[in-house]
Amino acid sequence: MDEHTTRRALSDFVLRQSGRRASNTTLDCILDEIKAAALARRITLAQAWAALLATAERLLDVHGGDAVAALQEVAGKAPATELLLWACAHEPLADGPRAAQGP
Repeated sequence: MDEHTTRRALSDFVLRQSGRRASNTTLDCILDEIKAAALARRITLAQAWAALLATAERLLDVHGGDAVAALQEVAGKAPATELLLWACAHEPLADGPRAAQGP
């Protein structure tokens, strides 16, 4: 899984959870955190993404899909998870050509 594929997966995850597209800046920040986690743990980008996805999905499931409640649980503990949940909870519709695609 390369950066482009991971970025697309991030965007799609936010869209599925929130009905909105994440901004490029938000996606860049999340991707940077995923890469940092992968490097720190000596795992691949794909493994780091899979772990982030599993964590975010579990938290959303536990909190009945409420991204704000899930975000409060991880605040200050897991930067990539925190950013991804923040995007699901608060991210406005992104600008640009992908925004025109809508949900």
